[in-house]
Amino acid sequence: MKQELTRLLLEMFKSYGYETSEGTFCDIVGKRQDYEIWVKCDIEGNLNTLERFTQQANGKNSLYITTKKIKGGEETVQRYAEDTGVMIWDRDALARYVGAFMVANLSRETLESVVGNYCLESLLDQKKNFDPVSAFANSKNPASGVLPEFYEKDHTEAHAPIENYDFSDIFEAPEEDYTAAIFSAQTSSRRESEYIEADRPLPQSYDIPEPEPERFHADKKETLGIRASAINMPIERAAAAGKSSFGEVKDVVLKFVPYWKYTYTLKVDRKIGSDHVKMAASGEGLYNAVNGNEDDIELGDIGTQTVIPDIEYVMKQPKMTKEEAQKVILEQLKRKHTQEIKSNDMDAQSIIYQNKTFRPQEKDFEIKVTQVFASIWEVQGKKAALELNAYNGQPLTNPADDGAEFV
Repeated sequence: MKQELTRLLLEMFKSYGYETSEGTFCDIVGKRQDYEIWVKCDIEGNLNTLERFTQQANGKNSLYITTKKIKGGEETVQRYAEDTGVMIWDRDALARYVGAFMVANLSRETLESVVGNYCLESLLDQKKNFDPVSAFANSKNPASGVLPEFYEKDHTEAHAPIENYDFSDIFEAPEEDYTAAIFSAQTSSRRESEYIEADRPLPQSYDIPEPEPERFHADKKETLGIRASAINMPIERAAAAGKSSFGEVKDVVLKFVPYWKYTYTLKVDRKIGSDHVKMAASGEGLYNAVNGNEDDIELGDIGTQTVIPDIEYVMKQPKMTKEEAQKVILEQLKRKHTQEIKSNDMDAQSIIYQNKTFRPQEKDFEIKVTQVFASIWEVQGKKAALELNAYNGQPLTNPADDGAEFV
């Protein structure tokens, strides 16, 4: 239910010109010009959630929404808003505002099938007059069409402690299907004769308008049987990073990019001419299996299974084979451990100083190569894209593949 309600609220804000994103402590941040509002949806009506949201909001333009009903009604809500800066929409307010939005955005054909031509024009007029955030402002100050002074000023002063409010049983009604409440609020003041037969079931099209597919959010998780880096950065943060980099975000794609991870040891202990060469080393590294470049991307510990958000993902295919990677890695390690050796050779008449180059051979190395995957968020804008390491949230310094144009 929360997902449906959040999606509908997003549609409301977007339809009235608000840019929306997910906040750190709330479900929606709406912005239009210089005005911002923080919105928290709490279906369960939990006191701890209300307290925490109030403290985190700290006087910001904030709206707490629940499908339960508040004891004391508008008087309690008004007092709480004035003292804390947090406005509350309970079930009745939610039905009133969201219901008006539904009526304002249903198609003409659907409205005709539900209410008939008699009151069609008056219903359609609501589309011109209703703005959910203006309604939010008016509900805090009925005499004004703009936000009251206490709400626009900087709320750095202390508010009355929330402990002063006896809200231990503030939520007086059990959870209720908010879609039923919305329809009830829209129809309760109308004469039954204005509608098609009372016992006729509502057409399916009168359900909550289907918003565009939910984007940049994932509640569920699944387990994938691949060796990939952990996904510590959620899709919401990836989308927010893209928006701060280049503005409008078109899409956020989770992709798994293959890498060849290698570990090696080097041991040399042999005589070369008159010189005795001893050498020991070990290390590890990564080669991108798509573009063939060596990379220092951080992947952390990698297991045999990876927990991922339950969304569509892209599995990139390697263009560099394991055999090709082994050859490249071996040549790179040979160059890395090539050394200059100074030697002194003596004959009967003189001392000869020589500089020799020692280059390890293949038999001197023990190399293990395994395939792993880097979990990458690709945030796509209109003209550019941003790649983020899903393990640590850092932007990539080098493209993970050849499909993204970097900002």
